[in-house]
Amino acid sequence: MNRHAQIRALAKVNLALDILRKDLASGYHEIRTVLTEYSALADEITIEEGANYGGFDVEFPNAPELEANNTVKTALTLLKRDFPDTPSIYISVQKNIPILSGLGGGSSDAAAVLKQLGIWWKIPHEELLKIAERVGMDCPFFLYGGTALGEHFGEKITPLPSLPSSITIEVITTNVAVSTKDAYAHVDLSHCGKNRAKTDALIAALHEGDANAIIKNIHNDFGEMLCGSGGAQLRVHQR
Repeated sequence: MNRHAQIRALAKVNLALDILRKDLASGYHEIRTVLTEYSALADEITIEEGANYGGFDVEFPNAPELEANNTVKTALTLLKRDFPDTPSIYISVQKNIPILSGLGGGSSDAAAVLKQLGIWWKIPHEELLKIAERVGMDCPFFLYGGTALGEHFGEKITPLPSLPSSITIEVITTNVAVSTKDAYAHVDLSHCGKNRAKTDALIAALHEGDANAIIKNIHNDFGEMLCGSGGAQLRVHQR
C-alpha cells in the first residue's frame, strides 16, 4: 500500500540577526542568527507515494504562481538525483505562510518534505542536510527545528535550548513583500554587526532560561521589530 502523510511546515522568526560581511566569492553574506520555529503559522502539506519510480509532481492549489519554480521542486530534484530508486511522489502545498515575508516558508516546505521522505526511505540526516544546504540557507535549520544558532551563511546549525514557556511570540504579517536576495542587496554593512554582544547574551539567556534577558537582547540588523529579512513584524512578551 502506498503511503500518505499530512504534515505542517512551520514558519520561523529570527530572534537575533547579525550581518557580518559579504563574501565576494559566493555573493552571500556571512551572518550569525538565532532562529526559532513559530508554530502558530504553518503551511499544510500532503505527500503521497506513487506506484512508479523516479518522478514527482508538486502542486500549490492556492498559490499556482509558485508551481513553475519552488523550493520543494528543487529539493525533490536533488533528492531524486542522489536516490533515484525511490517511489514517485505527489505533493500538494497549501500556503499559509506569507510569501517573501522573511518567515522562511519556502525553506520550511522543502525541509518538511525532506524529513518525511527521509523517514519513509531511511535516508540519513547527514544526506538530507547536504541537500538542504543546496536548496537554501534557511533550509538546514528546519531539518533541526526548535531553536538554534545559524552561522556562516546561516546554514551551519547548532541547536539551542527552547524558549521558556512564559514567552509569547506574536508575528504581525504585512502586505510588504521583500525577497531575501533583495533585502541583502540593499543592506548597509556599515550599520550592521554592532550587536554581536547582544547575540552572545541572548544565547546565554536561552541556556539559563532567563525570559527577561532573552526579550531584552532580541535584535535584527534589518530592523529591530522585523522577524527576518521581509516585512513581517515581531512582538515578544511574557505571559
